[in-house]
Amino acid sequence: MIRTVLSRLPRARYALCVVAASSTLAACHARTTGAPLLTRLSPERVDISGGAVVELTVIGAGFDSLNTVHLGRLVVPAVRRLNDSTMRFAVPTDDRFLPDRGGAPLAPLAGGTYDLRISNAKGMSNTLRVMLVNSREAR
Repeated sequence: MIRTVLSRLPRARYALCVVAASSTLAACHARTTGAPLLTRLSPERVDISGGAVVELTVIGAGFDSLNTVHLGRLVVPAVRRLNDSTMRFAVPTDDRFLPDRGGAPLAPLAGGTYDLRISNAKGMSNTLRVMLVNSREAR
């Protein structure tokens, strides 16, 4: 039956149905687990080449007053929310937030795609990906 219904829908309408269904499931998951739910990042591509502070905005739901940002292996503690659905934090340009870095000198982050998650007392969020660009990497 579902296949029959989908075959009658134009592609745009089908895509809209898929998006609506996944949004509904994600919202349902957030309500049942209480964990943060990430829906969007802005920007999705961050240039950390110059070492200047670049902020990343995370849109979602379920943020506490203090949250922990997990960016790849980096763990950034005590990140404040702007409101229940928005967080903003400075993207690290070096490895100072690696939990196991020891006393080694700071090293710049490598460019690439990093998984971003948020945790707080309610649990761990889903994952979104952010692209970090570092044109000053050793070649």
